[in-house]
Amino acid sequence: MNGYNVQVSFLQEMKKVLADLQPQERLDGVEAFVRLKQKNKQEAAAKKLLAGTELLVSGGIVWSLATLITLVSMVLALLAIERNTRSRQEST
Repeated sequence: MNGYNVQVSFLQEMKKVLADLQPQERLDGVEAFVRLKQKNKQEAAAKKLLAGTELLVSGGIVWSLATLITLVSMVLALLAIERNTRSRQEST
């Protein structure tokens, strides 16, 4: 049903463009209209791809930061355990 609505919208827009043109200019008008619609569709697809890429990069950065914080926390915890264990061994 969505594809049908897109086609109807496209044809209604084209009808408006053609109504403003003289009969001898209509063929050029249709070609220009179709080229413009294709260009807009390609630009929208490129923007969508760019947004997806940016989202993926942002997700990777967040994941990397979380992993780095976890690793640093683990190292600090291990150093604290080692220090506590050493001081107990030296006191006995």
